[in-house]
Amino acid sequence: MRAATFHHREAEAAILGAILVTGREAFRFAESAGMSGPLFGDSAHRAIWEACAAVVKAGGDPDVVAVVTELERRDVLGQVGGYGYPSSLTGMVADVGRHAAAVLSAWRLRESAASVRRLMAVANASETDDEAMIRALQAEAKLAGSLFDGALDSGIEPLSEYVLAAQAARLNPDDANNLPRYGTGIRELDGGKDPLLKMTRPGDKFFIGGRPSMGKTTLLLGILKHISDHHGPTFFASRESSKPSIGNRADAYDRNAGKSESAIGTEWIPRNMHIADRASGMATIDDMARMVRVAHAEYGIVAFGLDYLQKFSTPTGMEKAEKRVQYAYAASVIADLADDLGVLAIPLVQLNRGVEQRTDKRPMMSDIRECGEIEEHADTVMMVYRDGYYTGKQNDHSAELIIRKQRDGATGTAMVHYEPGRWFGD
Repeated sequence: MRAATFHHREAEAAILGAILVTGREAFRFAESAGMSGPLFGDSAHRAIWEACAAVVKAGGDPDVVAVVTELERRDVLGQVGGYGYPSSLTGMVADVGRHAAAVLSAWRLRESAASVRRLMAVANASETDDEAMIRALQAEAKLAGSLFDGALDSGIEPLSEYVLAAQAARLNPDDANNLPRYGTGIRELDGGKDPLLKMTRPGDKFFIGGRPSMGKTTLLLGILKHISDHHGPTFFASRESSKPSIGNRADAYDRNAGKSESAIGTEWIPRNMHIADRASGMATIDDMARMVRVAHAEYGIVAFGLDYLQKFSTPTGMEKAEKRVQYAYAASVIADLADDLGVLAIPLVQLNRGVEQRTDKRPMMSDIRECGEIEEHADTVMMVYRDGYYTGKQNDHSAELIIRKQRDGATGTAMVHYEPGRWFGD
């Protein structure tokens, strides 16, 4: 089967026509709009662009005569259709900025198609190993993000930005990275000059683990509410709870604020929080990643939560891979989102049943399924433990939030109050 191609031939021709008529000014404008030789899908157009670039670099004006002369010098005039084709382009009507965007979009589609073909080659290879599969899928996930966000980042940035950041950090030693700490809204974690929990900054990966019925979802919703109230929009992606169920939980928070069961409150109406559930077409971890990028682009989210990591399936081709491999891929997708978008990631993770076999049922790092793969990506791992769940004491509303790993801080435990299904904290 012939591989799919994505070219916007008319837009490419219109850009070149504008350059051949208007000259250097149009070429510079096209460059500023993001155009370069590799973006042209048509080889003839690519050759004409490169001839224009050579003329401009030499100090000339890229009109038809100068460009045809350069094409002859490069011995490629015949490949572009002879003398007649460059001349025919001058009759095109161009909106260079709009046409450049069309060409760029077509290039991204070509790159995406090429990446998919590479992925399929890896998936179909007779001796595919898990690590190769992960690398191929990570490359495709990163590319998908770049297709959504815009042009691929060159990675070139002005040094001045980093000098200013270094100066700000030097003048503000309390936060060496000069990034805001969002916190959780729980005094026992956030309070004091030296808070127990430090890793709640843009780009951090804050994993929360616990056995079922420990209150993980309630805790996550409360943290996202705090962030949306004080720092900016948030996004909650769940394959565990439906949107109506999430709405009921939010209403429970509002009723907790001293209201009767019949009251209609507005304090907790989360205008800055956005949600998606399994009915939103969010089946795989890559589906979730696309939705996070959409939420970031449309609403400017500063943090997202995931309920919960193991509920999201991995892409086609990984179904038979070991769970270790699948979780490694999922954790890497989450880490890439936090890094690429500069947002706080808060995924929930389910703990294995080994906890139930011990006398002391407080969770440990080893209780996270496939612990090593998740721990590698996490800046912070916090466990939720409620002794009353195991003792059966209905009036025991105590909970322990146990920090088992913190990249820039200490480990420790915060003793907090827990109101089942409603809230953690004071």
